[in-house]
Amino acid sequence: MEKKATKGLSLGWAGAFTWFGGHCGSGFASGRQIVQYTTRHGIAGFWIPLLVWSVLGWFFYWAVSYGTLVRARTYKEWAKSFYGKFLGPIMAVFLDFVGVVGGFIVLATMFAAAGQLFLEVFGLNFVVGALITAVICGIIVVFGYKVYSLVNAFITIPMTIMLLIVQVTVIASNWSNIQNVIATSGNNGTTFAEMIQSCIAYGGLQSGAYATFISLAYFGGKNWTKKDTIQACWGGAALNCFMHMFNIFMIYGGFPRVNDKALVTMSLIGELPPVIRNWLLPLYQIVLLLAIITTSVGSPYSIMVRFGHLGAKLVPNLRVRQAILGIGYPVLAVILSTVGLIALVSKGYSAIGNARTPSTVIPVSLLGIWRLNQMKKRADAGEDILMSPPVEEAFDV
Repeated sequence: MEKKATKGLSLGWAGAFTWFGGHCGSGFASGRQIVQYTTRHGIAGFWIPLLVWSVLGWFFYWAVSYGTLVRARTYKEWAKSFYGKFLGPIMAVFLDFVGVVGGFIVLATMFAAAGQLFLEVFGLNFVVGALITAVICGIIVVFGYKVYSLVNAFITIPMTIMLLIVQVTVIASNWSNIQNVIATSGNNGTTFAEMIQSCIAYGGLQSGAYATFISLAYFGGKNWTKKDTIQACWGGAALNCFMHMFNIFMIYGGFPRVNDKALVTMSLIGELPPVIRNWLLPLYQIVLLLAIITTSVGSPYSIMVRFGHLGAKLVPNLRVRQAILGIGYPVLAVILSTVGLIALVSKGYSAIGNARTPSTVIPVSLLGIWRLNQMKKRADAGEDILMSPPVEEAFDV
């Protein structure tokens, strides 16, 4: 692979758009996640995305920098090295558990959104719609890194433009209500402690992409540079923060009546005059479907990379094993999707975020620089710190 992951797009920016695309479905396109962790606090919660994405940019940068230094192929190798000989193996098992269960919940949430979309738009059975989406995402994952990064990069850019059109239109149509929310909503009856808890849950949930970045940096070989790390981590955080803030304004346009809606953005569009709704709704439905796909490929890709080596005796062919994981994992998540979008976001997402923040985000944010300098000194002293053999050139997986 050349230095460019895609035409005119560096490996770092491809990673940034992958992160953004992975966040887009549950957070931006559906709007459900923004309600749960930001706008329900009224205008007083406006600062939440600023804190969340600043911390995540910092966390991602040191996590990926450390992974690149020790040549960690997966988050398990990264954890074993970062947390040391005693705590490392324990944390590796814990992160495996959080990764598998968390990824399963994220997929189920996305497929719940897809099932709801197919049901409302086409009258298709909820499970059938979710299953179709699961198979599409699984196929993309099985084709590997090249297709994975291409899909995320090239779908995310037009998807973002379409999403901005939707948001600007909804904001303009509901500007008077937005002004009223800003002037009167306050904290909507919540407390500062609850806002901090929203930061912990939301930030922890969105931190999961660091595992994908570690793998992408490893498979990028010498083509992945410090500049790519900066672009992926800080550029990705900036993209997510910008769209998060913009999305808040849009949802304030329907506050508080949309707080109990599953597909928040669709509800807002449904309230618009027919002359606007008739062209905006089909555009939004395309955006939501694309967002669900870009969000859904990240978890099975990480699982495929992490566990693809297992079962070699039973299934000798690596690609076949990857296909079983890449398609089977999403298909199983369809079962959990029947719980419903609101329940999965409020309960499942919070559980993931609350597990990840204290186990990875806080330790790396506080100790990342120190651990990186420690490992550099050990490397300079001639000690072998590499977790996997170095990759000279990028390759597909």
